[in-house]
Formats: sequence, structure tokens, C-alpha cells
Amino acid sequence: MKLKSRLLMSMGMILLVTSLLSFILIDHFMRQEVRRTGVKLTKTLKGYEIESVQADLEEMSGEVLKSLSLHLLSATLLILGISLWLVARMVEKVTRPIALLAQAAKRVSLGEYDVELPEMEGEEVEALKLEFEEMVETLHEKEKIRGVLDKVLSKEIAAEILKKNIELGGEERIATLLFSDIRGFTQMVENVPPRALITELNLFFTEMCQVIDEHGGVVDKFVGDEIMALYGVLVYHPDHAKRAVASALGMRERLRRTNEERKKRGQPVVEIGIGIHTGVVVAGNVGSQNRLSYTVLGANVNLASRLCGAAQGGQILVSEETVKALTNTDFRIEEREPLVLKGISRPVKVFNIDASLI
Repeated sequence: MKLKSRLLMSMGMILLVTSLLSFILIDHFMRQEVRRTGVKLTKTLKGYEIESVQADLEEMSGEVLKSLSLHLLSATLLILGISLWLVARMVEKVTRPIALLAQAAKRVSLGEYDVELPEMEGEEVEALKLEFEEMVETLHEKEKIRGVLDKVLSKEIAAEILKKNIELGGEERIATLLFSDIRGFTQMVENVPPRALITELNLFFTEMCQVIDEHGGVVDKFVGDEIMALYGVLVYHPDHAKRAVASALGMRERLRRTNEERKKRGQPVVEIGIGIHTGVVVAGNVGSQNRLSYTVLGANVNLASRLCGAAQGGQILVSEETVKALTNTDFRIEEREPLVLKGISRPVKVFNIDASLI
């Protein structure tokens, strides 16, 4: 039941009960007074031996009481009606602003921020209206910021940035890192106008990021034509290594279909190399006090990047740590000769994911 109806019923019941009790008490006291007056008159007239006077007085007192009761009842009902009307006006005055605020809040919850509330009577209600409008404006600004962040960052990183407790620093996590890079990119774009280059890159990134999203990965950043994706950070999945490898295979298959369309248009094919590594990283916010960036750091990040650099076009190179984390999978994994990678002090065991799922 609505608040307005409940208030009307409650106030109406209170007025009705109060009026009935008043009517009963007044009627009772009036009857007592009339009886006492009749008794006094009867005693006074007894000396004159007029027996019929008592009966006449009793009859007259009954008629008087009946008339008075009817007038009293009419007055009570009239007062009750006026009181109910006044209560209804008061309830309407109280509940109308609340109903308007409730309707406006519902529209805001649906994403409509252009709500306008009429002027409201009462300092308290007007203050509540101003607070509500300020809240809506804040929500609108936050929604616009989120919309911009979702376009320049992954949704997960945008959500992390919008948290109020963002600080410099991070924490250690076991994660899987995927790096993807276009092979021969410099020669490919040598004669391509900048505007056309941006268009081509955006189409490529859109295709690749869709695959990464489908497998629960988080795109950390784009560096030129390179993509860096995280698995097991921000959105944790215990099988993050498997998801990263599945993403790599999906990216390669998506690119194969895209290249078929490019061939039909007479455009050169695009080939990518992918490197994947699993290990401990430091995940958190780096930068300055007034400009932060959420990312992962550590030697394992560098190793994943180096594996990507060593991969040939169409090749997916994964580290031994990633292979060990691939439990209960049916990937085809081929061990290759250890590689000496720049910046890595020891030869690294590498494996090639040579085919999609069996």
C-alpha cells in the first residue's frame, strides 16, 4: 500500500475513534444531567400531588436527549469530515515531494540524468531536493568518466581506477602475460597515410581485443602495434594460463579469416607473433601522485615480451612455466630448442602451440 493511503487511513481511524469516544462521553454526561434535573423537579412538584408531572418530565427529557444526540452526532460528523479533508491536504503536501523524488530516482536508475524537479514547499523538502539534484549531477559526471575510461582502457582497469582507494604501489600476483606484435609492421605501413594507418590499426585491435575479452583477459595497453594482455589479474580465473593460450589460438584464427578478406581487397596479409609466460608479477598503480596507470611489472613481464619478439609470424611461443600451468588441457604442445633472449641471463625453455584444440 502506498504511503499516502497508509497515512490517510491511519489519520482517519484516529479521528473517527476520537470523535466516537467524544460523542459517547458527551451523550452520557448529558443524559445524567437531564435525569438529575428531572428528579429535582419531580421532588419539588410532589407537594402539589401532580403525579402525571413525573411522566411528562420523563417523556420531555427523552425527547430533549434524542434531539440533542442528533444535533451532537451531526456536529461530530461535520467536524470529522472537515478534519479528514484537512488531513488529506496535509498528507498530500507531505507525500507529493516523496513521490516525485521516487519517480525521479527511478528515471536516474534507468540512465536518464536530465530530470527536473518542481519547486517544493518547506525548507526541509527543498533541502532534500537540492541534495538529490547534486547526487544526480555527481552520478552523471561519474558515468561520463566511466564511459571515457571504458574506451581508452579495459573495463576492469577502468573500474579499478574509479575506486576511491587508488594509491601508488601494488601487490604480488601469479599471472599469465600475453604479448602480441605485428610482424613486418614498419615496412607494411611505410607508404600508408597516417589516417589510413590509424583506421587499419583500430580494426585490427578491435578484432584481437574481442577474442581476449571472450577468454576473460584484460587488455593492459597498446604500444604501437603491440598488445599486452593480462590473465589472472583484476579478474581472477584459476585457469588463467589456459585462457591465455586459448586467446592466442583464437587471435590467430580470427586473423586468418581477416586476411582472407584482405586478400580479396588486394591488401597485404597481416601476421602476428605471440609470446606467453606465467609467473609472479607486481600488479598495481605506477606513475606520479597526479597521474597513475594500472599495470604489471617484473622480470616475468620482460620474459613474456621477449618471447613475443622471438616468435615468427603466426607462431605462438609459451614458456615452460605456462606449460606446467596447463593442467587438464588438450592443446598440441611442441618443445623447441631453448632460446637465449635479450636481457635474460639463462637460456629459456620454449614451447610452440602448433595447432588449435584437438
